[in-house]
Amino acid sequence: MNDTEKKHNFLRLVKDDEVKGSAEAKIDATELSVQSSFFSETDSSSLGFICVANMKSETFQSLLDETKPTFIFDLRKNPSFNKIGLNRKTVFALYQAYSIRYFDVAGALELKSHRDANANPGLLIPKILQTLLPKTTAVFGPILFFVDEPFLNEEFMSGVAELLPHQDGKGWEIVVWDQDGISNESISERRLVFISHANPEDNNAAKWLGTRLAAEGYEIWSDITRLIGGEQFWDTIETVIREKAACVIVLLSEAGHEKPGVLDEVNVAVATERRLGLNNFVIPMRIDALPFADIRANISRKNIIDASKNLAVGFDHLASALDSLGVPKNKNDASRALTSWRKSLPQN
Repeated sequence: MNDTEKKHNFLRLVKDDEVKGSAEAKIDATELSVQSSFFSETDSSSLGFICVANMKSETFQSLLDETKPTFIFDLRKNPSFNKIGLNRKTVFALYQAYSIRYFDVAGALELKSHRDANANPGLLIPKILQTLLPKTTAVFGPILFFVDEPFLNEEFMSGVAELLPHQDGKGWEIVVWDQDGISNESISERRLVFISHANPEDNNAAKWLGTRLAAEGYEIWSDITRLIGGEQFWDTIETVIREKAACVIVLLSEAGHEKPGVLDEVNVAVATERRLGLNNFVIPMRIDALPFADIRANISRKNIIDASKNLAVGFDHLASALDSLGVPKNKNDASRALTSWRKSLPQN
């Protein structure tokens, strides 16, 4: 790594099996930092991305007390704290007590969602500096970004860290907080294997993979089988990923990896993986000649199953991964699962 390259560490709990991978898609153990809590290592180089929607009021107050951020930039569509039991007067009294400079960035820049052009780090950070901090050329932390969950992806966070000028020039250490206290019991009840793919570009691969997995006894969900006949499209997918999926398989292809639907599903899946503290909840599978360098940052660090030359070989690796994860299946009723899957396929 040369002097002009910057390295961004995402502070999160990791286990040994997270640093195993193929030669082509390998996680570098030196790029991962381990810490037991969000608050343990915050300092002037900390850049936090905080999903406060499900945060308890006492946790929010502890966040401010223990990090004492210099700035808070709020990117949320609805920048209130009513859901966590705090009113605006109380929150701003806390900001004043800790000498925190707070900015409603979404309001000031008229951001409606993470899809807005101004939400791109390349536009967002210059606008923050020019509009909200016009006399500031560099800042020091800790700095917190209050965000909605779609912002919690590595591409966005790395972009912000790359472009936000740090006072000492050493760059930022990224910290993520998006926990909502979901119990292990609820995790163990998840049974669905969610297949994320580009529709219609990768439908054939999704159908083939779903059939093979159903034959093994897994319960399969994909948009070509479950979104038929007037269902609520995005609400249904988001609910399945957040609440029902035991894992999310992402099919990566040249034609499909940049499609908005796939990107949305991946962002929700990665955020769910972090929130639940799961290992390998998101399983990427490369199904054609898509260059590894073109794979988005939020999944490029994962162990990518390479099925580009032979989908059947890729399936064998996937089946082993699902076994290792303990994804539930009913071996004694595999024929029923397969029949159910086949019946759910759209009739051409």
